[in-house]
Amino acid sequence: MKRRYLILAVVTVLMLAGVAVGYSFLSSNEGVMRVEEAGREFEILDQTLASKMQVYTQGVIKNLEGAADAIAATATSDKDKLKASLAQLKDKGGYDDIAFVDASGKATGSDGSTYDVMFDPYYTRALIGDSTITRSGFRTEDDDAYMATVPVMGGNGIIGALRAKLSDNIVEGNLTISNYRGREVILLLDRSGSIISVTSGTDTSRLKTILDMFEKNSDSRAQFESVIRQGRGLFLRVEENLTVDIFGKGPYYIAYQGVSGTGEWGVMMVMNEEKLFEFYANEHVDSNATTAIILFAIALAGAIGLGIYGFLETLSRNRMYNLAYYDEFAGTMNINYFRKGVNQTLTKSNSGQYAFVLMGIAKYEYLRDFFGEDEISRILKDISSILKSNVKRDEYFCHNFGEEYDLLLSYHNRDELVARLKFLEGSLESVNKSEGSSDKYALTFRYGVAFGGKDAHDFDTLMSRANMAHMEAKGKGAGAVEFYTEKMQSRIVDEKEIERDMYDALENKEFLVYLQPKFNLSTGLQAGAEALIRWMHPVKGLMYPGRFIETFEKNGFVTRLDMYMLEELCRRIKVWTGKGYRPMPLSLNISQQNLLNPEFVNDAIAITEKYGVSPNLIIFEMSEKVVVDNMNILNKIMEQMKDHGFVVSMDNFGTGSTSMNTLYNVPVDELKIDRKFLLNAEKTDRGQNVIQSVIEMAKRLKIDVVSEGVENKQQAILLREMGCDMIQGFAFSEPLPEHEYEEYAYGPRARDNSVW
Repeated sequence: MKRRYLILAVVTVLMLAGVAVGYSFLSSNEGVMRVEEAGREFEILDQTLASKMQVYTQGVIKNLEGAADAIAATATSDKDKLKASLAQLKDKGGYDDIAFVDASGKATGSDGSTYDVMFDPYYTRALIGDSTITRSGFRTEDDDAYMATVPVMGGNGIIGALRAKLSDNIVEGNLTISNYRGREVILLLDRSGSIISVTSGTDTSRLKTILDMFEKNSDSRAQFESVIRQGRGLFLRVEENLTVDIFGKGPYYIAYQGVSGTGEWGVMMVMNEEKLFEFYANEHVDSNATTAIILFAIALAGAIGLGIYGFLETLSRNRMYNLAYYDEFAGTMNINYFRKGVNQTLTKSNSGQYAFVLMGIAKYEYLRDFFGEDEISRILKDISSILKSNVKRDEYFCHNFGEEYDLLLSYHNRDELVARLKFLEGSLESVNKSEGSSDKYALTFRYGVAFGGKDAHDFDTLMSRANMAHMEAKGKGAGAVEFYTEKMQSRIVDEKEIERDMYDALENKEFLVYLQPKFNLSTGLQAGAEALIRWMHPVKGLMYPGRFIETFEKNGFVTRLDMYMLEELCRRIKVWTGKGYRPMPLSLNISQQNLLNPEFVNDAIAITEKYGVSPNLIIFEMSEKVVVDNMNILNKIMEQMKDHGFVVSMDNFGTGSTSMNTLYNVPVDELKIDRKFLLNAEKTDRGQNVIQSVIEMAKRLKIDVVSEGVENKQQAILLREMGCDMIQGFAFSEPLPEHEYEEYAYGPRARDNSVW
């Protein structure tokens, strides 16, 4: 009997020891593993929130577009019918409010009230076919709310817009997770970094934009600013303490993912490292691992406690392996597994030639929006299956995110690699919609390729270079294959440096105004000038607009630059007036972003009034393409400009698709004939007849004609005979710095500077 009790006691002790040892080992080892993957899971959760918000916003837009079709079928001129339809749509859609806006900007609400929405730029965007969800005022007296706006199509095109006010709780409900139990801060941002929404209880009042949490000139700020403006994704571990302490003490994990499509938003998560590691090392492990160990320990004998630990550790490692390395949505391994495999292959002493290929699915967002998430998942799984059957030993692939697959392929020469990609594409194009459906489609792909070598033998370098090459391929046709070159690297670096320096440049007045004189062909004398911009960079030297304007147009900075240029022109006119000169008109090209901003004209008026400058001394130029593409909206804006005394000019005429009939409907004061149009017309009698016809028609419409890019006196004589009013060109004067232009235009020898 004593022996039986002794055995029972020993077994009990061994069982408890097994529990203790198993718990200790598993807790420590799994804790370490979880800490290693903490950052990746943090990033994935942020991407999941962004995808969740994207699915929601797209669903709202689709529902509202369906409602817009119903409104279009209603007699919108019948106020009672329209009110009833809107009230029904409001109840059915669960909107806080809804209104139909006609083409004149008059809104009719579901309660029958009417008001003006010309203050809303998203209404004007709907008139050119854009559907949006944003944070804005529903009525002028309302606080900002979440608002969806879609165009309403009639028989002859867009007849107005439908605007719906969404519930704050429903929209922001898409930004909630339970994983970290409130340790994290979640923010919804717009593309400028302004905070739209933030986790309850977090005070961000000290931040004008989220960028203010970084030191002004820090690398983290520059990197983050570039990403949010372009709506891309980013994961950062920030070592330095942030400028505000609302997120706790650093270091920090920061994840950001743009919400592509209608929202122009991004989702950001912030959590300090101490809280994140505390969660994984203690709470997350304790709550799951302890229970599992105890259950197994009770089920098995205490004597095999270490065996229990080993078994549990295997299960844990499998679970962790899937979490760390598997992409369930695409049915394949993820970027973590790919990175590990690539690094192993590249570090082998006998490794051959390898190419890193970024394969992007063309029109991915269209396919996702049209077919839905389930069908996209099926497509990705089919692609994964085909890729799996085509990779060799020591080759790897993964689904990274969205449209992107990454591959590491061996190769002997470029031609062989391209041939293999084309063969692979032939197999991938067979991925169709589900069987039995008549709605088939073919997939197309674009490829960016970077080769391994002495200067590119690590994963991050190859991936960065392949991404640059893929960006080049995206601008080309289906099946395009682009190889990384050093020029791509220098261009990307240059663009990042430009974005990093642009705000300081504006503050330090590094942007310079150059003025190119315009000449009246009747008198041969100066009749004004066109303002052109240069950037005197403290390191790069004098830069011409071709170096930076495209970047500014992409990130929206061009709108601030327009206003800076306008203010500089008004300041200079005031100086010249004070010196007793009779100032001549100055023209300035305005970006599309500003022209579509309904507040632009008011802002321009405020600047001219600030300097006491008559608006008729300012000529606003807009390119032919911008005018044609946005004619309905710009006609109203041009009329508004003219009503306030500004002069309106259509630039680059002859390079776009403007028809003769179009000019009858565009309220411009001036037409600028593009240099290319002039050169082509000069070669033949037929070409000259075309220019002659354009000038004659403009005269009938009381529109002045300016020809730019005039290269010699013979061209000037020809244009004068045709009836052209003014010219400008390097043959008579190049663009001049402000002080040189002042001497040229108003100095003692000014009248000598003439065409004739």
